[in-house]
Amino acid sequence: VEEVIVNCRNEQREALADILPDDVRFAIDRVPDSGPVAGIRDGCRMARGDWTFITACDMPFLETDVIEPLFEHADDDGAVPRVEGHPVPLAAVYDTTVAVESAELTLQTGSKAVMEFLAKLSPVFVADSVPPQAIEDIDTQAELRTARSRSA
Repeated sequence: VEEVIVNCRNEQREALADILPDDVRFAIDRVPDSGPVAGIRDGCRMARGDWTFITACDMPFLETDVIEPLFEHADDDGAVPRVEGHPVPLAAVYDTTVAVESAELTLQTGSKAVMEFLAKLSPVFVADSVPPQAIEDIDTQAELRTARSRSA
C-alpha cells in the first residue's frame, strides 16, 4: 500500500511509534474505545487514496498476496473476502469516502457493530480468496505460539 495509518488511543501512540516505521501515520481515537467502526471512520478520513485496505491489528498472518487480489476485485463500495462462507469486513478493501459515510451512519444509530457497517455498503464479495489462517484472531502470545505450531 502507499500509506499506512494506525488507529489507536492517544496513550498508545508513543509506544506504537517506537516500533513502527517512521512513515506510519496515526488516527487517534476521538472517543477512546469506541470500537472498530469509529477506527474505520477515523482512519479513512486520513487516507489519501480512493481505496483503503482495512484490517484488525490482531491478524498477524495476513500477507500481501492475500491483500492484492482484493484491490483487483474492488468495485462499487469495495471488496470483502468470504472465508468459509462468512464475510470478513476487517480484512477488506473499501471505497474510502463511502467507508467514512457508512461508518458515520452506523455510529449515528448508536451501533459499533462492524457487520452493521458492512450492511450499509455494496461491496463485491470474493469467495475463498483468503485462507482461514490469514484472518485468525490472535490476542495472546500463547495463541500466537499455538497458531505458529499448526503451520509448521
